[in-house]
Amino acid sequence: MEMQRALSIRADRLRSLGEMAAGIAHELNQPLVDVRGLAEHMMLGMDRDWIFDKEKTREKLSLILDQADRMTHIIQHVRLFAQGAD
Repeated sequence: MEMQRALSIRADRLRSLGEMAAGIAHELNQPLVDVRGLAEHMMLGMDRDWIFDKEKTREKLSLILDQADRMTHIIQHVRLFAQGAD
């Protein structure tokens, strides 16, 4: 009986971990898509010899940095959560 209970608790933990991992992947994917899209747009412009306005370039780079900061914040939050589980 005790063995079944332990296995059930372990299965619940693994299920919760899987759900959490899926949520983290989703949260990281959103800003990553933005970063990739902005970088691809800038690369395309360079390949096509677009004339980049300095202010527009600064805005796009700022958006990339904001999204990178967002991903860093998500990772830090997960680390803090994991430390609390010790």
